[in-house]
Amino acid sequence: MNTARRPRLVLLALFLLFLLPVLLAVAMHSVWWRYHPAATRNHGTLLTPPGHLPPLAGTDQAGQPWTPADLQDRWTLLGAGAENCAALCAEWPGLLARIRQAQGRRRAAVGIVILVPGPLPPAAGAAAGSTFMQIVTLPPEGVAALGRALPAVPAIYLADPEGNIILRYAASPDPADPGRDLTRLLTWARRE
Repeated sequence: MNTARRPRLVLLALFLLFLLPVLLAVAMHSVWWRYHPAATRNHGTLLTPPGHLPPLAGTDQAGQPWTPADLQDRWTLLGAGAENCAALCAEWPGLLARIRQAQGRRRAAVGIVILVPGPLPPAAGAAAGSTFMQIVTLPPEGVAALGRALPAVPAIYLADPEGNIILRYAASPDPADPGRDLTRLLTWARRE
């Protein structure tokens, strides 16, 4: 090979080496090759667009008024109950408290709100006697508005510090599923 052509070939090889990833990225986002990852890393169902609670008025376990504005400024595990969830909703204080406790040093950034149509059994109410958990009793019109606003009730939801409801879980999930998602979100979330 001619020594005069060798620098040109090296330059061309370097040019192609750096251009190839750019061409591959453009091809992956083009209409000819529709690349979609096979799986997502979240364990809950992502709500697109994020949900919002309707203007509800309820009372917490201390008899104080509660509104959805109380979801601001912390990640919130939200249990949304329906008219027929007495037994299921009674399990939620313990379940959601375990998920919150599993967050370790970041658990102070997580609150729990359980929206129910009527009072819970005394055993469930005793588990909710903490500052991070609110059990909110909704009037019948609030339960109906909740059913219209959220995709599935009863279910457990995860709300971000802005009050957007972003993930949905089954009414009786494996505690590790919301726990893993919440751990990942708390790790990457930056407070401004």
